[in-house]
Amino acid sequence: MLDKRFKKYSLIAITASALMMSGCSDEETQGAKEELKKTQVAQKVQEVQKSVEASVKESKEEVKEVLEETKEETQELVQKAKEEVKELSKEVDAKPVEKVDEVVPQASKSAEEIYKTCLPCHGVKAEKVAMGKSKVIQGWEAAKIVEALKGYKDGSYGGAMKAVMKTQVLRLSEEEMQTVAEYISKL
Repeated sequence: MLDKRFKKYSLIAITASALMMSGCSDEETQGAKEELKKTQVAQKVQEVQKSVEASVKESKEEVKEVLEETKEETQELVQKAKEEVKELSKEVDAKPVEKVDEVVPQASKSAEEIYKTCLPCHGVKAEKVAMGKSKVIQGWEAAKIVEALKGYKDGSYGGAMKAVMKTQVLRLSEEEMQTVAEYISKL
């Protein structure tokens, strides 16, 4: 590649020298100089284009690698979550839903009492991502929390930790859900 450029530049230089020596007019010499500049600019543009194309190709390959790694990590996390849900589902299925009300009386509790069962996963101020999978609930409005709790209870809401949350909210009355939701919204 270097040889081709050298030959090209040499040919242009020889042509320009020959034109100057042969007694060309200033116009012809000027035209040869302009042609030489145009050729040099065109070559520079080609070099820059090749450099950009190489950078783009390299970037695409890097992005492809990152996407592949992310895909693998995501698949591993999804598989892990599925396994955890399967295990938790076994625990939930072991206790029929009808029996939960018999085991846990439906007496109204204070918001603090209810939230004590939430502390290990969600944190003192509801600031934690429960078990590394859920959303931080700190700052949620009471209505949003009640909606989520009811959804967990009837099975229409939730992600990876849906089964765990269902077992927690099955014990709560609507009044208790409202009470704890208001409490959480003020943390």
